[in-house]
Amino acid sequence: MNLTGNSNNEKSVLIPQADITHSDSAFTIDIVMNEAEFDALEMEWNHLVDQANIRIYQTFFWLRTWWKHFGQYADLHIVLIRNNGRLVGVAPLYLEKYSYLKIYKYRYLRMIGSTIPQKSVHMSFYKYGMSDYLDFIVQPDFEQKVADLFIKHLQCDQCSFDIAVLLDAPTGSFIARFLVPKLKENNVRISVRRSEQCPYIELPDQPDKFLKSLDSSTRYKIRRSDRAVTEKKLIRIYDESSLEKIPIVLKDLIRLHQQRWHNKNEPGVFADPRYSSFLFDVSQEAAKYDYLWLITAYHGSDCIAINCNFEFKGRIYDYVKAFDDQHEMSTYRPGMAILYAIIKRAIDQQIPVVDLLRGDESYKMKLTDKADTNWNIIWMDRSGSHFVKRGFHRIDTFLYVKSRLFKIVLYLFKTGWKERDTTRARYTLNFSQFILDSVTTKLLERLNFKSVKK
Repeated sequence: MNLTGNSNNEKSVLIPQADITHSDSAFTIDIVMNEAEFDALEMEWNHLVDQANIRIYQTFFWLRTWWKHFGQYADLHIVLIRNNGRLVGVAPLYLEKYSYLKIYKYRYLRMIGSTIPQKSVHMSFYKYGMSDYLDFIVQPDFEQKVADLFIKHLQCDQCSFDIAVLLDAPTGSFIARFLVPKLKENNVRISVRRSEQCPYIELPDQPDKFLKSLDSSTRYKIRRSDRAVTEKKLIRIYDESSLEKIPIVLKDLIRLHQQRWHNKNEPGVFADPRYSSFLFDVSQEAAKYDYLWLITAYHGSDCIAINCNFEFKGRIYDYVKAFDDQHEMSTYRPGMAILYAIIKRAIDQQIPVVDLLRGDESYKMKLTDKADTNWNIIWMDRSGSHFVKRGFHRIDTFLYVKSRLFKIVLYLFKTGWKERDTTRARYTLNFSQFILDSVTTKLLERLNFKSVKK
């Protein structure tokens, strides 16, 4: 089954055991490079997920859905490590190739679920990834061996790349705890950088204890929101996680989300319809496993706030939310009322953590003083040909920036500069600023070679 239009019909590659390990012939590596074999992994993958210490973003349904919507311009490179035929490690990767000056192809090795491939960006948010935490899936007690084998695989000819980019690996991940130390131990030159903070709430056994842990101002706002639900009956909160309600509720979520961003004269992430399609599909898949918490807030017949959350392995992921900040009930903070309802429900079900995910927004910092840290790891090929390629790389960077800036000027000329409506003009300028930011980010990424270190 080909969902993305890839024409790659290659079979998975079995790397000879002698090329992988000289001490334990029980380990083998398979490389999955086509979608049919990706689909065939579901049962094995899910069994490994049950045993591994991972987040919802490493589940089969999440990554397969991501690939369906964003993988059409890249090549699968999923590394499978088996012990006596049993799957003990998965590195969900893909290769993205750029043809520069029609002379050579520059190859990025990235993680499925991270930022979308550049060729499929169009006018979208290049930096925005759909997954907050990325990692490999590894069975406990096999971490050291899997790290060794994975490094040997990347150093062999079967995996040819110029840059390996592993984004948003949390501090407690396999990548941060085992792979990075092994890379340094093997004298591999890498760059390890702090990415984003991910605040999370460790829940007590009673909602009142949670409220007492907050400052008085935050506690007052939450109680006021809660009273609007429980006492004044101004806001009604519903769980609408059933399969038949998901499409209707998510349409409202996207509408409210985009409405708020448009009021700021900015396009909003759902301006790219693929993000909407991904959210629909991944929510429906999560609902099949009872992972989805889709909570709405209503005033009368008006939907005024929605939270899309996932529950997985004792953790609530506060994934995406939207609210009507122009509604008369916005003073009661319906979004906060939903979040507190989620916290109370999680406490009742003895779920220990509500994860507020990436970003250090002020409301998150007022709810907790705990946060995880994500890390970005960059590993570059240091072969002799790399320095020749880097020269071509920089020439292409100049041509890339020049072409993108020309498109921005042309877009402004056709819309913002000829538009008398100042609101529309501001929207156009803000949209163009996002494009310019993506150009700048790409330029820095492409030129950032000197910072790579041990």
